[in-house]
Amino acid sequence: MVRVETEDEFIYYIENDEFNIVLADYSLPSFNCIHALEIVKEKRPHIPFIVVSGVIDEELGIEILKKGATDFVFKHRLSRLAPAVKRAIKEYENKLKRIRAEEELKTSLNKLFKKNRYLEIINTIMHAIHSSLNLDEVLENAVESMSKNIEGADNVSIYMVEGKEAVLKSYRGYPEWFIKRVSRIPYPKGFTWKTIIEGKLIYCPEVSKDTVIGPAGREMGTKSYASMPIYFNGETIGCININSLRENAFNEEELELLNTVARQIEIAITNAKHVENIKKAEIKIKEQAELLDKAKDAIVVEDLTQRVIYWNRGAQKLYRWHAEEVLGMDQKDFIVSGKSLSSFLKARETVIEKGEWMGELFHLTKEGKEITVESSWTLILDEKGTPKSILMVNTDITEKKHLESQLLRAQRMESIGTLTGGIAHDLNNVLQPIVMAAGLMREKTSDASLHKLIDIIDANVKRGAQLLKQLLLFAKGFEGEYATVQIRHLLLDIERVLKETFPRSIEITVEAPKNLWTVNGNPTQLQQVIMNLCVNARDAMPDGGKLTLAAENTWVDEHFVRMNIDARVGPYVTLTVSDTGTGIPSGIIDRIFEPFFSTKAEKGTGLGLSTVYRIVKDHKGFIKVYSEEGKGTTFKVYIPALNESEKEQGPEEEAIKALRGRGELVLLIEDEPSISEVTTSILKDYGYRVIAANNGAEGIELYLRNKKLVKAVVVDMIMPIMDGVEVIQKLKAFNPDVKIIATSGLKEKESLSKSLGASEFLLKPYNKESLLNTLYKVIMQEPPLCSINRTI
Repeated sequence: MVRVETEDEFIYYIENDEFNIVLADYSLPSFNCIHALEIVKEKRPHIPFIVVSGVIDEELGIEILKKGATDFVFKHRLSRLAPAVKRAIKEYENKLKRIRAEEELKTSLNKLFKKNRYLEIINTIMHAIHSSLNLDEVLENAVESMSKNIEGADNVSIYMVEGKEAVLKSYRGYPEWFIKRVSRIPYPKGFTWKTIIEGKLIYCPEVSKDTVIGPAGREMGTKSYASMPIYFNGETIGCININSLRENAFNEEELELLNTVARQIEIAITNAKHVENIKKAEIKIKEQAELLDKAKDAIVVEDLTQRVIYWNRGAQKLYRWHAEEVLGMDQKDFIVSGKSLSSFLKARETVIEKGEWMGELFHLTKEGKEITVESSWTLILDEKGTPKSILMVNTDITEKKHLESQLLRAQRMESIGTLTGGIAHDLNNVLQPIVMAAGLMREKTSDASLHKLIDIIDANVKRGAQLLKQLLLFAKGFEGEYATVQIRHLLLDIERVLKETFPRSIEITVEAPKNLWTVNGNPTQLQQVIMNLCVNARDAMPDGGKLTLAAENTWVDEHFVRMNIDARVGPYVTLTVSDTGTGIPSGIIDRIFEPFFSTKAEKGTGLGLSTVYRIVKDHKGFIKVYSEEGKGTTFKVYIPALNESEKEQGPEEEAIKALRGRGELVLLIEDEPSISEVTTSILKDYGYRVIAANNGAEGIELYLRNKKLVKAVVVDMIMPIMDGVEVIQKLKAFNPDVKIIATSGLKEKESLSKSLGASEFLLKPYNKESLLNTLYKVIMQEPPLCSINRTI
């Protein structure tokens, strides 16, 4: 307890000591209790104030209570003072508790308000930065939202590390001159790099005391700043900078808010980078897929359940199946030929066991055509090393195998010739003593019956000697003088012989132009070639038919050479012998030039065509055969020509240029891939657009799809599924005015195709000059602007 008498003492103790109650007499020497009450209410408003007096009446006491006194006690009733003091102190303590509770409540409400406000800010910023998965948009949304929602954030920027520079990616509130100066901050300048290097939040409440901020920031008027690092995969990749134009702009709670925002931006950047990486991966996959689609090889991927999961355009082009038709299917059910099924299944076992397999397989196209592929398989593993799929790369080697077959056949003929020569030489030595002995026996006996036996021996030995002579000629080549020969004269001479000796049921036609080039050859041997082929044709037409002999000037070009190993670029005279007979079965056509191979049973020696083959080869030429069972056979013999000007110049290029197309669309229907590829290449090189089909049914479908655009159709007469006859009939039914060029290796197909409505006929093999000439004539409906000899 402290007793005071003056106002100064009272004020001092009220301001500096803790009291639970004030007792005041109504009358004081220097100031009254009313004034003391006013001082208490000003300085310590909650302390109880009791007035003790003997002079105030009850009415004045009530007035004192109204002014804020807790109670009043009359001096003549001091017994009431103790309870009044006790009651006042208790009320004071309760009041203090209530005040503290109110203050705590107010503090809690303020904190809750701040928390809710912060949560609202965080949610607003989160919504902004997570509204996009594009990295640039994330950064833009982040700075935009922070600058609008964070109090004191006068300037906001985000920097990302690129090499040795921190590059400004997004910003708000900065003047342009500042942006130009700090768009790229070199390592390790400024608080931006300090944040990136240290990887923690940096806060500067007073820039005046800071040594890190650069001159540009000071010049702009920055008074305080906060900088927070941005992480990605555990590394600092950038930072968020927030500048304020006032000091102490952010308290601890606001810095925590900024840190939370930074973490949300990290999440958004992580998501955006993840999506960006996915997009890059998708682009890379797409680019790789496009590269795979550009590959000419068929690329197929199947999973371990043996179902196709990838099928590139090369596969579509080779097999004619579209990806949507085969995905999920087992290859053995639609492209594997029965001849290769066991090899295919064994390959699957091998690739699982060893990780790879290579080999040749027979496959089928959608139309059922068999092709040969060189196949390379690789087992694909996942990141854990577990097998997940099989990659197959299939290369079409059908044409390659065909050329190899030609080469093997040529080698086989050489081997047979060598072997035949040795045998013929030995047999000739065996027959020689028999001939001599037969002559001696005839001289030493006069028995007529023995003479008959000797005559039989002599006749058969001479027949055998003649055969051996042919064999030796086949093996060693044909000797004799070569001269300049005009094949036209040979044909005309042979025509007379044939008409006199062949049955009347065989119609003979000879086509030999007067401007035919000459060749260097043996006329007797070339005549033998023609006669042997004519005799074979006669035998193939026992009931009659048509035999056509023709010769023409041809130029063999590089396109044809690619498909025929015996050909060489240059001028040739082509001799054609064509019949409408029984034809040659496809299974034996590769053997017809072998010695002693014959389809005439006991009637033939099997040396006719082998002799033809040897003579043509000795003349540096080659032979092509086209045949269809029941329809006939065409032999085309190519002999190098002596026309020097043609040999030096070839077809005139200026003349060829006159035949260029102007973007006309041509439909090519051809089942031989090599012919289709070469023909397509020629037409595209010379200004035409081409759509190609490898069978008649597909050709009809393509025509109907492009009916208004197709200017001409080139169609092979002999094809699987739907042959040229049916194709022409259907095309004419759809459009009577359609322009059709029919092609075939059989001359006899010309009249048939034209009777069906074909505009022109091309005899195979043909090349660019004859093709372009014919196409120009058909499309323009006028003769070519230039005249070019038929070429190959």
